[in-house]
Amino acid sequence: MSPRLLRFALLLGWRQAARRARRSLATFAGVTGGLVLVLMQLGFQDALYESAVRIHRALAGEVVIVPREFNALPNAAWFERGALAAAEAHPDVAAVATLNVMSLMLRNFETRQIQALLLLAIDPEVPAIDPSIIGADLSALRLPGRALWDTRSRPRWGDISGTLARDGTVEVETALAGLHLQVPLTIAGSYSLGGSIVSLGTMLVAEATLTAINGQTGERPTLAVLRLQPGTNPTKAARAIGALLPPYLLALTRDELAAREKRFWSRDTPIGFLFDLGALLGFVICAVFVGQALVQTVEESLPEYAVLRTLDLPDRFFVLAILVSGVLLAAAATPVAGVLAALLYRMSVMATGLPLEMSMQRVALVGLLAAVTASVAGLAAGRRIRRADPASLL
Repeated sequence: MSPRLLRFALLLGWRQAARRARRSLATFAGVTGGLVLVLMQLGFQDALYESAVRIHRALAGEVVIVPREFNALPNAAWFERGALAAAEAHPDVAAVATLNVMSLMLRNFETRQIQALLLLAIDPEVPAIDPSIIGADLSALRLPGRALWDTRSRPRWGDISGTLARDGTVEVETALAGLHLQVPLTIAGSYSLGGSIVSLGTMLVAEATLTAINGQTGERPTLAVLRLQPGTNPTKAARAIGALLPPYLLALTRDELAAREKRFWSRDTPIGFLFDLGALLGFVICAVFVGQALVQTVEESLPEYAVLRTLDLPDRFFVLAILVSGVLLAAAATPVAGVLAALLYRMSVMATGLPLEMSMQRVALVGLLAAVTASVAGLAAGRRIRRADPASLL
């Protein structure tokens, strides 16, 4: 195809797309709605996976030791701290801290209703969670029965953050099944972390307080966090330390642990499939509306195409014109969908606390996939012209 003919095809596709967008707002809205659905599905999926690894990001070390069957932090089993002796003696290890994670039923201090949260137990002197990352003052945990409250938790346990800011402390109690006498806790400070897929909030206590709650001690941690000597390569250190551990334990870097957790939620639970299906449906909706618009454009412009066919123009000219129309329609809908999805992201963050963030890379990816979808729809619509007889069109 000559350059002049190519420019003509591009101009024809542009004029058809502009006319279709002006004449059929419903078509444009349908394409935009499909792209918004895709952006929302991808955003929620990424936010849920990121919320699942918030604790992993806040760990105060580069290498983590977990049971070999570890798949997700809420499901992790405990192990004996004595199994860490070889890791503690390794020359690359500067400090070893342990973390206990459990689900705790806590009573709303205002309504007395019960809701589960994720309880994190650490040693305040050698914390497994970096206090500078979550903005926590761990000195309050040195006293028995004291706890720190996650200010990004959902308000299912009462206005703890507001009461804490006003009065300095908040008195709450556990709601453990089968116990007549529950354990009172004094919330004496706060930090910022956020909930996850399985928990609406978190609370931080010392290992001694955890023992008072359910009898579990720091000698049976959920995971161990190793802070390495400066300049040590985490990946190499994890492999060297892992070779010294019992066969039922595994040494991973912090990023490898987060990747394993994300992989569990995406592959081993229905969450990944459902969000992938939702994104696919969004592209299907986009393809249906773009295809309908292109078919209508072709049908309405058949006399004009008949004239062009008599000029013995190649089939690829007409295919290119239709493809340009579809791609431009998807391209015009992409920024509008990005703005609408960003507004919905903000509303969702306020309602759920999930780490929803719009990125230009995500919008660009969805726009590219929408262009590919529109191209496929354009090829299907272009078959009507390529198979038609110019005489019958006139």
